Amino acid sequence: MKKVGIFYILFFLSLQVYSQFWKESHVSGSFENNSQYYLTDEKIRFHPLNSKAATNNYLKLDYQYKFIRAGIQYEAYLPQLLGFYSKLEGHRLANRYLGFITNKYRFKVGNFYEQFGSGLVLRAYEDRALGINTALDGAKFEWLPNSII
Repeated sequence: MKKVGIFYILFFLSLQVYSQFWKESHVSGSFENNSQYYLTDEKIRFHPLNSKAATNNYLKLDYQYKFIRAGIQYEAYLPQLLGFYSKLEGHRLANRYLGFITNKYRFKVGNFYEQFGSGLVLRAYEDRALGINTALDGAKFEWLPNSII
């Protein structure tokens, strides 16, 4: 009987801690799937090479707890769609980051996108439909002295 009572006490304490933790945190994400099924076409002499089906998948997860933020992007090309780079086949962790944000400072380590001006000098972006991901890997620090600047 004592063991059952101890179990219930620990169970409800863990729920209380769990619920307090999730009140201040936020999880978000997205999943994208682009798939194609290829058929043989004698008129244009198209024959699927290795596989009749191809798929590109992207899973993005972001987590925020108070002023700390973290995120990952996982990609799977099983196999990649026709027209995409052949070395993309497989799955991998493509992007990741960890950072913190306050009213005056922003700091991020990992992969991030940035554009300087109109993008002629520096532009890092992602366009999944074209297979472009030019994310920068490193550290980024921003100082916001006031709301005017």
